[in-house]
Amino acid sequence: MNDNKVFYGIMGLLVAGVIGFLVLAPKPEALERVGSEQENQGRKHLEQGESVAYDDALPPTSGSHGAPIGWGDYPTPVPEENVVHDLEHGGIYISYNPDLVSEEDLQQLRGLFFKPYSNSAFAPTKVVMAPRPENEAAIVFSSWDRNQLFDSFNKEDMTAYYKTNVNKSPELAG
Repeated sequence: MNDNKVFYGIMGLLVAGVIGFLVLAPKPEALERVGSEQENQGRKHLEQGESVAYDDALPPTSGSHGAPIGWGDYPTPVPEENVVHDLEHGGIYISYNPDLVSEEDLQQLRGLFFKPYSNSAFAPTKVVMAPRPENEAAIVFSSWDRNQLFDSFNKEDMTAYYKTNVNKSPELAG
């Protein structure tokens, strides 16, 4: 009978300890999104064959859009109405002005964001990268309702942008 009291006493302490840990343990802080917030322009899906003209000098970060373009590094400009759909799915659009960005910066971007990754501990998957001659900055990172401009490659800030903005969108998919 004494052994049962000891067993139940130990079990009670263990359960109380686990409950106490769960209640009192510090919660991981959500990373605050970096970049400049942009006004939400909605997320209407266009009918096949429809297109939309965006007004801003910056890449659009929301608004009416077509089918997604798919993740990857594109050698020519991509239709923005398709990229916006990728942003709606939580992706990051890296656009660059080919007249303002150096070839070295482009190679570093590709190494950071595409296979074979230059940093095996950072392996992003939801990225579209393409030239965009309209950009006033050398490189612009865009996500749902957010942009950040870069004059040149900046590994730490670009990694932080990706980590705090990927999957921060209204419709997560692929």
